[in-house]
Amino acid sequence: MKIYIKENDGNELRIPIPTGVILSRPAALWIRRRLEKHGICFTRRQILRMAKILRRFRRKHREWKIIEVEDADGERVDISV
Repeated sequence: MKIYIKENDGNELRIPIPTGVILSRPAALWIRRRLEKHGICFTRRQILRMAKILRRFRRKHREWKIIEVEDADGERVDISV
C-alpha cells in the first residue's frame, strides 16, 4: 500500500506500507474488533475471507487506487494498494 500526499508548495510525502501487513490474519482480526466497537459486526470467518479476497484482487490489479482526492487548492492525496 502506498500513501502519497502532495501539497501546493511542492512538498511531497510518500508512505509505503507493506500490504501483507495490512491484509494479514492478525490485522484482519484487529480490524474486526475495532468495527465491533462501532456497531459493525462481521464473523471471524467473514473478515478473514474478505482479507483473502482483497489479497487476490491486489495481485491482479497492482496499481488499484482506493482513494484519489484533489481539493480546490490543488493539494492531492492518493492511496493505492
